[in-house]
Amino acid sequence: MFNITFDRDTPYQLLRISLPPGIGLYPEISGSHYRCSMRFLEWHGLEQRATQCETNVPFTLICCT
Repeated sequence: MFNITFDRDTPYQLLRISLPPGIGLYPEISGSHYRCSMRFLEWHGLEQRATQCETNVPFTLICCT
C-alpha cells in the first residue's frame, strides 16, 4: 500500500505509474484532489479474485499538472 498527500497549491491532472515489464501486477488507485492511495494486485484468472501483493513493488510515479 502506498499513500501520498499532494500540495494544495499544485492541482494535478494525471498520475502516471510505471511498473517493470513482466511483473504481473496492476495498480488499484483511489484518490481525491489532495491525496492518493495505491495498492498493487496480482491477477489469478477469471475464477479467482485478485489479491494484494505482500512484497515491496518497485514503481515510478509521475504527477502531471
